[in-house]
Amino acid sequence: MSYEVLAKVIEVKGNKAIIKFFGDLREGDKLIVRVKKKKRTLKQNSFYWLFCQYCARELGMTAEELHEAFKIEFLKKSKVLPDGRKIRFVKSTTELNKQEFAEYFEKCNLLMSEMGVDVSTFWSIYQDFKK
Repeated sequence: MSYEVLAKVIEVKGNKAIIKFFGDLREGDKLIVRVKKKKRTLKQNSFYWLFCQYCARELGMTAEELHEAFKIEFLKKSKVLPDGRKIRFVKSTTELNKQEFAEYFEKCNLLMSEMGVDVSTFWSIYQDFKK
């Protein structure tokens, strides 16, 4: 995930390496800063799928069905097309950065608790596994 920010240079100062890196920037110049965030990790994803398998078994579903339900619940998006029509879609978890994925996973965990799934057993097994 990345995004761009357009900034106006107010002052150029700092250590020699920074000044050399930015070269000929002067006050009033425009600068685009591109910020890139790390995507969710494979470890996060693997652990999430273990959670999905555990909860799905408790609900009588497949892990894939539960994963799709989580996405519909928490990753719905919409976009207005140039002609004014609105299109709805579901974001993929592969688009989430590490922090966003952690927040998404926490929402999934809370939803399962609210639905009566005893997630404490899953977390207890996880804690034993970590030792």
